[in-house]
Amino acid sequence: MPDYAVDNLLAINIGFVSMNLMLSIKDHGLEGNVIMGFEHSDKINDILDLDKRYRPELFIVLGKSEDKGHASYRLPADSIIEVK
Repeated sequence: MPDYAVDNLLAINIGFVSMNLMLSIKDHGLEGNVIMGFEHSDKINDILDLDKRYRPELFIVLGKSEDKGHASYRLPADSIIEVK
């Protein structure tokens, strides 16, 4: 299987796992946040003391929140999507 196909499969699986983790975190009364914006390099493996065969793709941080979340405004889909 080509590398890009493996990467695509991994991305899909990571999405499923992280989605379920976030739902479970919320169900247990905690708050979570997914972080994907970091430099994907061996430096991360060194900091986390991970073997080089592992490739961190995202971090999920969790904790308790003093404040309750609130709904945020979303633009209506028909105002930002044009179907031709």
